[in-house]
Amino acid sequence: ALLKEGSIALAALFGTEIRYLQMHIECLFDNLVPAMVSLLSGMPKLNTLYLKTDQFSFSPEYKSSGFDMAYWKSQNLAFINQVKVVSIELCNGSNGFELARYILEHAQNLKKLEIIHSAEQSNAIRELNESKRVSNAAFVFEEDRQRGTRKQGTPAFWSFAQMLRGPCSIDSIRQ
Repeated sequence: ALLKEGSIALAALFGTEIRYLQMHIECLFDNLVPAMVSLLSGMPKLNTLYLKTDQFSFSPEYKSSGFDMAYWKSQNLAFINQVKVVSIELCNGSNGFELARYILEHAQNLKKLEIIHSAEQSNAIRELNESKRVSNAAFVFEEDRQRGTRKQGTPAFWSFAQMLRGPCSIDSIRQ
């Protein structure tokens, strides 16, 4: 709810002129996707999107596979016609993968799509690489061997750290 309300405030503050957005979230959980769509819907001139996720997720209670290609297509996101550079760090679940596939298959002006993934996601990356493309974008895969592995410390410590950090923050917004 806070992110959704924040997108309304951002639209009022910046209008529709936002061209660069970097978000740092724990993971693209199902409960975050509609708010993120609301935020992106107000950014028709967005041409650079960085979606950073935590390398490690201790939140099995949250689902992160509830939104497929049909969902992303149904949103008619205006930025899809403008976006040129996208970087997505995949986390567990398929929501980030489906967003990347949607961008790859619909962003006509895309110049570069960078996907940072874990070794466990190699099959999904192969599938993404075989997706149809509507642009001649450079497609960069980077395997992060630390992604998806357990951090040092107890899960209780990391749950506490997550509680202090909060579920989502917008790192920077620039025109």
